[in-house]
Amino acid sequence: AKAVLDAAKSDVEKAKEALKYDEDNLKKMEQLLSKDAISRDTYDQLSLKLNVSRETLNQATSKFNATKIDFEYKSFLIDNGTIRAQTDGNVAEILYRENEQVAAYYPVLVVRSNVSVVNVGVAQKDLFKIKEGTPAEIDSYGEKTSGYLNYLSEVPDEETMTYKGEVLLEDNKLRLGTIVNVNFNLGNTTGIWIPVFSVMNDGEDFVYVVENNRAYKKIVEIQSIYDDRMMVKGLESGDLLIIEGMKNLSDGMLVKINE
Repeated sequence: AKAVLDAAKSDVEKAKEALKYDEDNLKKMEQLLSKDAISRDTYDQLSLKLNVSRETLNQATSKFNATKIDFEYKSFLIDNGTIRAQTDGNVAEILYRENEQVAAYYPVLVVRSNVSVVNVGVAQKDLFKIKEGTPAEIDSYGEKTSGYLNYLSEVPDEETMTYKGEVLLEDNKLRLGTIVNVNFNLGNTTGIWIPVFSVMNDGEDFVYVVENNRAYKKIVEIQSIYDDRMMVKGLESGDLLIIEGMKNLSDGMLVKINE
């Protein structure tokens, strides 16, 4: 297209030079005609040649304009045929090979940025505890990394009724699609933490403790749960908590402690 455009431009320049020559020549012939130095027939032939030169220039100009549009269009296609990523990163997958036809608006590459984001669902009861910037610990089968809450949606998910959050990781260790556990650092809480399985319920939550070699029922109030532990109210530091065989006990039963 560039070669055709250059040739069309050259034709326009040649047509302009030919037209100028014919215009200048006709003016000279007009003076000679006024002195009867040339015949009317000769003058008319030169006048006709000038008209032909004008038409030749018009055609050359039209051809140049058409080739210019074609060149600009193909240049536009080349410029837009270069795909530029919106961020730095690495190519994760190539979806097409060279010379394969790709439909409009279809991706040809999967690009992974240098920033890793973990999507989490935050329950409504926890919304007041965390906010953007809250530190987080990410655990992937024992491999831990840290990050912080970068975004928290204002609208809950219709299916899970949780609020979508995005945790921005401080490094890029995780692979795409990795499922992880996310713990938000909300500060330190002091209390009595006991195994979840040590708590029973007969209408209210209770545990068994040993006092004077007897098992006594104590009512507890569950305040928080973390993994397999729960923080309870109703016990004191130093209480001997029974964690095995609780279903075989009754309040006040004599027990023997095996150290």
